[in-house]
Amino acid sequence: MKNPYILTTLILAAASCAILPTARAQKADAGKGSPAKSEPAPRLPDGHPDFSGVWYPGVIKDIDHIPPNENHRGYDPKVTPQEKPSFQPWAAAKIKLMGATSDNHLELLVPNLECMPRGALSYFIGSGYAIQLVQNVRELALLTESDTTWRYIPTDGRPHPKYMDPQWNGNSVARWEGDTLVVDTVSLDTRAWIGYPDYLGWFPSDEVHYTERISRPEANTLVYQATVEDPKVLTKPWVSVPRKFTWARGKWINERYNCTNMSDYQQLSPDKKPVTA
Repeated sequence: MKNPYILTTLILAAASCAILPTARAQKADAGKGSPAKSEPAPRLPDGHPDFSGVWYPGVIKDIDHIPPNENHRGYDPKVTPQEKPSFQPWAAAKIKLMGATSDNHLELLVPNLECMPRGALSYFIGSGYAIQLVQNVRELALLTESDTTWRYIPTDGRPHPKYMDPQWNGNSVARWEGDTLVVDTVSLDTRAWIGYPDYLGWFPSDEVHYTERISRPEANTLVYQATVEDPKVLTKPWVSVPRKFTWARGKWINERYNCTNMSDYQQLSPDKKPVTA
């Protein structure tokens, strides 16, 4: 394997499956009762917050008893409404045409419905699935249930490589600002989808630039915010509302979900075409 960072990520991922819990519908050995008490965030040997763990979108009072239809929104739109993106005229016209293609509108255009990755931001701000973070003093790996994908983010302040090929999750590097990890992401595949917390979204151009900010103010809470700059598609940067995640505290096991045979698209399609082998 030529890339040592991919090897590191795979090792971290394997370790996480053994010792770190995750997320969606499969309960492990979980106690029942009241919400966990607030505690200080754990720290890495270098003193920075350790984000390792399984994180579920939203503020969940009792992770042991999640109602099956609960809306795990990471923010309250009545308290902190999410500003919509401000599109260039050509982009707004294209999105309008794209959204008019079906009864489900833009939801049918999310890449993972066609068995492609969602794109870097969508796992934080456009998905109801849990995420798992695995971290050491040099790097952060993000693992997801949805489409069983991962992101690798070095956290030692290095610059982007001089030469980069576009990727679904782009190229990410990170630095610390106090207790906040600031992730800088460029070189995105333009087929990626930028979802925001209404399960809608839009497409990036080859000049898109993400700035993500991740913090853990206390043990049970992860806070995430993203800024999208894209002068070809947007008239001004779009900033997400800070989105909260709840620590699963070892009470959930991460399931692995993969899109196969276009079944996701067909299930949402108005035509309801049967899935064939």
